[in-house]
Amino acid sequence: MATHRQTGSLYRRTRRGPDGAVKKSTHWFGAYTDPATGKRVVRRLFTDKAASRAELTKLIVEAERRAAGLTHATDEDLKSPIRRHFDEYVAHCRTSGQAAMHMHNKSAQLQRLAHTAGVSRLADLTARSLSAHLERLRESGLSARSVNQHRGTAVAFMEWCVRTGRVERNTLRNAPRQDERRDRRRRRRSLKPEELKRLLEAAGPRRLVYLTAAYTGLRRNELRSICWGDLRLEKRLLVVRLGVGKAAREDTIPLHPDVLD
Repeated sequence: MATHRQTGSLYRRTRRGPDGAVKKSTHWFGAYTDPATGKRVVRRLFTDKAASRAELTKLIVEAERRAAGLTHATDEDLKSPIRRHFDEYVAHCRTSGQAAMHMHNKSAQLQRLAHTAGVSRLADLTARSLSAHLERLRESGLSARSVNQHRGTAVAFMEWCVRTGRVERNTLRNAPRQDERRDRRRRRRSLKPEELKRLLEAAGPRRLVYLTAAYTGLRRNELRSICWGDLRLEKRLLVVRLGVGKAAREDTIPLHPDVLD
């Protein structure tokens, strides 16, 4: 079962003065449950609410890291070659069951980041260096969507570094995102019935492939992976095995009567 990081409670204490009026404290207080002991922890924070929320989040992250037996970031991690961390991250993605194509794209994007941004150590990978890299990708002609995919891969990598105690926090989240709405390279839409009919008529031996793709939504590599054992004709179902689809799970897809025939 997936677990979610607790957010804790942020509040200001109240007290009643001699005149009977209720007054709030100038400082904020943060409370959270220590995952190692199960006890409630209360900390006096700052007068600024945003700063107090950030500090409370930091306290919770540190408590969860201690409970998991993770240490703080070390100089050895920060100064070691970043490609080593990239390789270990991709290996982690592989063992977690991510699709092969997804891992290939992640690895290629991270290697490109190391090459074009001049990032050789983990300490070199900052929001500034990532932002400069993304700007160069944009100038090279990549769409806003593609640039955001590169950003997402870098942010996910750094989040993994936080969980494994290699860095203190994920500063890459501060790198700006591109506005995909203003840079639509391709407006996707479903084929109209008459368009699908003309496509199937012109497909020749590939007719069944296009027909299956149209009614199941499977990608090319997913279609290539279909075996006879994946078909449940009596139940009118197609099974997409674990590791074949993009999602790390097994799926079943109802078969349209035309595909079933």
